Amino acid sequence: MQQRSFKRAHVLKRWLAGGVAALLLGTTAAASGLGIAPVEAAPNAALQLVKKVDEQDAHRNLVPGQSVTYRIEFSAENYDVDGSGANGAVTLTDMLPAAFAGWEISDVFATLPGSAGDVAVTLPGVTPGTAGTIGATEAERTISVDITAPTDDGLTGLPTGQQGWLSYTVTVPENLSPNWDSNGLDLVNTATITGLGGATNGEISKTDTAVISVDVKRTVDVTPAKTWDPSSQGFEPGARSKVTIGATQASNVDAASLVLQDLPSATNGATELGTDNPFRYVDFAGFIGDPAAEANWPAGATGATIEVYAFANGEWNWVTYAATIDNADIAGVRLSYTGAIVPGATVSQAFTVSQRDEDRLGLNKDLSKGYDTDNKVDATVTVAGEPPVTKTAKAEFAVTPMTIAVEAGKAFLNAKGEPVDPLRTVAGNQVHALLTAQNQAAPRSATLGSLTIKDPGVGSDAKYFSSDLQFAGFDAAYTAQVWPAGATGGTITWHHAGGTETVSLTAGAALPVVPAPLTNADITGFEITFTGAIVPGGTSQVKYAIDTTPSLAPDGGTAGPFKNVVDVEGARPGLDPVTDNDSAELTVVSPAIEVKVEKKLSPSVVLPGDSVIVQLPTTATASGDRTKPTEIVVTDEFTGEGTFWDAYDATAVLAPIDVPTGSTLLIERFDSAQNKWVPVDTLTTSQMTDIALAPAETTTGVRFTYTNNAGFGQSTSVKPNLKFKARDTLRVSGETTTPNNTAPFTPTKYKNTVVADTTGKLENRPVKGTDTADIEGAIRNPEWATGPGVGGGLWAAKSWADDHLVTQSGTTSSTTQRWAVTKTGFDQVKLTDPATPTATGAGTVFDAFNLTGVDAITFGQDPQLKWDTVTGVELWNGAAWVAPANVPAGGNWMNANGFTGYTLTAAERDTRLGVRLLLAPNDTARAAAIVAGDLERHVQLRHRWYSCARSRVRG
Repeated sequence: MQQRSFKRAHVLKRWLAGGVAALLLGTTAAASGLGIAPVEAAPNAALQLVKKVDEQDAHRNLVPGQSVTYRIEFSAENYDVDGSGANGAVTLTDMLPAAFAGWEISDVFATLPGSAGDVAVTLPGVTPGTAGTIGATEAERTISVDITAPTDDGLTGLPTGQQGWLSYTVTVPENLSPNWDSNGLDLVNTATITGLGGATNGEISKTDTAVISVDVKRTVDVTPAKTWDPSSQGFEPGARSKVTIGATQASNVDAASLVLQDLPSATNGATELGTDNPFRYVDFAGFIGDPAAEANWPAGATGATIEVYAFANGEWNWVTYAATIDNADIAGVRLSYTGAIVPGATVSQAFTVSQRDEDRLGLNKDLSKGYDTDNKVDATVTVAGEPPVTKTAKAEFAVTPMTIAVEAGKAFLNAKGEPVDPLRTVAGNQVHALLTAQNQAAPRSATLGSLTIKDPGVGSDAKYFSSDLQFAGFDAAYTAQVWPAGATGGTITWHHAGGTETVSLTAGAALPVVPAPLTNADITGFEITFTGAIVPGGTSQVKYAIDTTPSLAPDGGTAGPFKNVVDVEGARPGLDPVTDNDSAELTVVSPAIEVKVEKKLSPSVVLPGDSVIVQLPTTATASGDRTKPTEIVVTDEFTGEGTFWDAYDATAVLAPIDVPTGSTLLIERFDSAQNKWVPVDTLTTSQMTDIALAPAETTTGVRFTYTNNAGFGQSTSVKPNLKFKARDTLRVSGETTTPNNTAPFTPTKYKNTVVADTTGKLENRPVKGTDTADIEGAIRNPEWATGPGVGGGLWAAKSWADDHLVTQSGTTSSTTQRWAVTKTGFDQVKLTDPATPTATGAGTVFDAFNLTGVDAITFGQDPQLKWDTVTGVELWNGAAWVAPANVPAGGNWMNANGFTGYTLTAAERDTRLGVRLLLAPNDTARAAAIVAGDLERHVQLRHRWYSCARSRVRG
């Protein structure tokens, strides 16, 4: 027991109480003349505990599955109660009855309002606030609540003036047995709260109880089960189906017996079956599995009896099943199990039945017209001391009138093996056809005696099969798909001009080739007949090839569509044959070669005397498996006054000059003086050196002829490149190529057209294709290039983003510096702003503005930046050009996107009076870049208005 000194807080409480009493007593004493009475001792500290279940002292007669909620309220009276444990806690324990073991408990919760964090609830194996299972041992059934709220003496425990509670819910299990030991008994649950208090500061406690009882009544029940699969069949004597009977022992106590009887109405001594017995229409065909095997008994069974309703000596009786009993003499099944069959035990037994061709009773004269029946099973459960309980389950079964039906399918397949309708193919190609014949699934169709496929069927185009659309043999890889299930043999009948020829087929073997002396060219059709017992759903797929003649479609034209029909027939003795058909269409087009030429020019705007590069990428693609390009011709030539060749001279064929493997490239130029094409060079391999074109004045066309007599690939690309020089004057009129000689010096455009022609062959048939492409080049007047050193190939201009600004400190704007290099040969370009920097900024924009930054330039904004590298950014400090404070790592002002740009620091904005960009040519990129664009380039600077002119401040 914890020892402690008298609590000061309690003294204070007693003093206050005594003080009030003294005043009252003093008044009384004065009135009576008795004097001051002594202070009385305060009542001892006490614990209060109230336990309820569903707000009652007791909740009896619960049933399995029902839940109850316990609530235990606790408080300290008169004085704080200190904790008596090592952890300084007042402890509430609630030991659940042993009968609760295995029950579900949920929503375990304890609290002391105002001190929520000072209450801890535990139950082994259960997390508070969640659901769990009550354990079996005392420790596992004990809910503990530790209360450690601060008390007035500086210790912990349960202070006065606060009422806490513990609550939880328990659920009675659904599966409690009437034999449960605690059935109907009071289950007392006691809660105890313990702490330190009273005059001796000793251990004090309080207890309270709540009572529940559970009344588990005996129930006797059974749940039967019955299925018939399939539930419907077409009339077909001998066709089998499966009947499954079963039951669940649904009592809450062990059963002494469980009996399944199919059919319930079957009684001993009957001379004929009842009209409700489905075995009048079907014959028993055997159990599925051994019903006598212990593994098939319900749990708890110790014995089993298997009986059948059998006909013998003119009577129907229930007898023990034996394999010697003829299935045709069985018309019912009874399964009996004994022992202590536990609640929830299940049993299931299946057997097969087969359709009869006549009604045993003779009442339904023609079963082929169809009928409906159902099958019932009784499940009976017996519990000692209780009356048996029997319940019935039923499964329906229908037989539809006997019918047969077939389904036909026809498709042409593309190169990927996918069905396409209509299929388009190039004349000369081989295509594949896929035929499908199916005996439709039950109950739409019964078993067939034969299934026949005929191609071409009625309504087919006469060109099937002929020299234009010729039979080309069956695909042996489809052998597994050819034979429908149940087929045991068959024949194929070949049709030809001289008549027919029939060949026997071996089941599972590939379809044969055309018999000698016939050839594929002789075949005008075929019929394949499968024989046997072809089951409902049995399917045959036949794949064969058709050769199309190269001349079937006219040049540049289309033949067809040609309709191809397949006829399918199904037959069964005693019924009329049934047929179906399907069709697909084939369209044949003449072989073709598609040629696609592009034209790329860079730069798109130049000055007279400048060079441009023209690329002529060309691709020839053949359609038709056997069509191949043999010649590709790319021509770029003079097309009239005012066009590209009027303003430009061709100077060279640029490397790399690619020649496809196995091909020859003939390069020619058109000489206007000779008025003919003149050979320049003939190549059989690619080369990396340029070929000059001269004389430029009389060269008015260039032609590239790629030849491969064996044929290029199905798709072949070539990429000839030309170099041109912008002329000063037009070739025809002699006038200037740059008539726009005043600002803004708009470039003059000249259109160029390139022509690509291809020639190919399909066997000995020529195939052609052509394409053209246009592009414009432009020449700008030289007066535009008036930058440093007139005629020196440099140009610069500058503009403000704003026409005027309000003169307030902090106002921002920007300037754009435009520039161009109009001739080659420069090793470096310096872009300087201002052109002539001063020591104070006087006379420049920097006298009134701070430079805040140089904008980044992406390749998307300026594609020709790929030709250059910004090697440096410098700032003018009034006396010299110096590097910025924050130079990129490695001094690299370029990244994957372009120029990085620069933002000045605060110190630099106040002291830097100019900016200079240094650029060098990127020769690697320049050589590889073919990017359309203008020569004009730009840089954008950002400025902020200065508070006053720098020159005045510093002057």
